[in-house]
Amino acid sequence: MATTVIKTVKSSGGDYSSRSALEAAIPANLVTADEIWIGETYSFSDTTALVIDGHVTDATRYIELRAPAGERHARVWDTAKSYMSVASDRAITISDACVRISGQQLTHSSQSDSLHELIFINATDNGANGSDIRVFNNILKGGGNNANFESGISVYNARGTVRIWNNFIYNLGYGGANYPGIRFDTYDSNYAWNNTIYGKTGSTSRYGIYNAYSANPPSIGGNICNNNATDYSGTLTSLGYNISQDATSPDTSLRSKTVAFVSTTGGSEDFGLLVSDTAAKDTGADTSSGFFIDDIEYVTRAGTWDIGASEYVAAGSDVLNSQILM
Repeated sequence: MATTVIKTVKSSGGDYSSRSALEAAIPANLVTADEIWIGETYSFSDTTALVIDGHVTDATRYIELRAPAGERHARVWDTAKSYMSVASDRAITISDACVRISGQQLTHSSQSDSLHELIFINATDNGANGSDIRVFNNILKGGGNNANFESGISVYNARGTVRIWNNFIYNLGYGGANYPGIRFDTYDSNYAWNNTIYGKTGSTSRYGIYNAYSANPPSIGGNICNNNATDYSGTLTSLGYNISQDATSPDTSLRSKTVAFVSTTGGSEDFGLLVSDTAAKDTGADTSSGFFIDDIEYVTRAGTWDIGASEYVAAGSDVLNSQILM
């Protein structure tokens, strides 16, 4: 069994002072070292872009970036918790084969060039056993400049399997098909489950989920796309339960649905569901075949699942923190 190495990323007093410094210290060959490297990110603003590249990994010896309990967001953007704020660059680039990103808050502090994916996945180094990329339980908040391109997660020419779930993606700037909330342009197996993508008011070209490579449609299930110019575009394989506010959901019965969120006010967004919501609350199902059982706050989903990243929990209810099924 691989040895798990856990390192802390803090502004001071940790093992490393940036995610990038942590990445530079990871052994070049985790398979030979027989190690899993986990970076736990603590509460500070990390302004250094992160490129995860140059390491040999596999499905049991991988790189993970996570925010530990007490240091991660509680469904809303919180600068008192762990976050990255990167100027004019991709916040995280994933080029290695087996990487996991969870509990992070990512944003752009400014925009002056075209490299505006908050997470860019081009894991062509798929190794002997293929890629296994997992991006989950994150908040991706755009810089919101309508004059520049910006997207949430872009999967481009990646090989192997990419799984994306339980993310809030919102406030993105100028979009179009090439810069949506989630963009697929790649081979092999891709999944997007239970993400909530909310377009920025005034960004007239914003797309929610877009697939550019029709020969290999991603499998999508349980997603909410609202307030985008186009919620879903391209060839998509529906696993069911995808809501659109417009008429583009691959699930015809879930078109023209407006979800009642706690707040969509700029600067105080909360994409949890209101008790009065009838579009997403208790209308979903597990489309991941048991791959995960929690929501964006690591709370176990119970009963009939809600659609989107956040599971409604009534005040005073008993809830459980869960771990995803790996």
